Amino acid sequence: MADTDSLGNQMKKRALRWGSLLALAIGFAFLYDYFHVTGKEIPAALDISGSCTVTIAKYRLLEYNDRVEYTLDPGQTMKLRELILDSSFTRELASTVSFHDRDQYDIRIFLDDETQPLILHSLGGEYLTVTNAFDGKHLKIENPSWKATLEEILADGPQEG
Repeated sequence: MADTDSLGNQMKKRALRWGSLLALAIGFAFLYDYFHVTGKEIPAALDISGSCTVTIAKYRLLEYNDRVEYTLDPGQTMKLRELILDSSFTRELASTVSFHDRDQYDIRIFLDDETQPLILHSLGGEYLTVTNAFDGKHLKIENPSWKATLEEILADGPQEG
């Protein structure tokens, strides 16, 4: 009888241990899912098409009046869509971030259905904010070629001035 109680206690301890590990793993999965953001999770990113009107204003930090405005053609728009969807980001908890890149990009994507535009603000290749999404928090850009690809997209077409 004592062996049966001992065996039962061992099974309970083992089940409790596995249950605790499972709960911990589920907790980590939820945390990862919260902090890790794919481009597909950006609202309306999947709705971007070649028929959307996309404008990008590029300027240096604190030099907004000296900005250069671009309007993307359909090919450039699809490249931008690919850049957004293929990138991943990490959600920041802080409302303010420290960054080194002085280049700023205001990206406005007017979707076909005439809803509010999707507005992205890129702090160089370091951080991205999405208007009315992610509780206003910055997303750290995890794509090391984000800025270079964005510059290539802008170089493919005319600038407006």
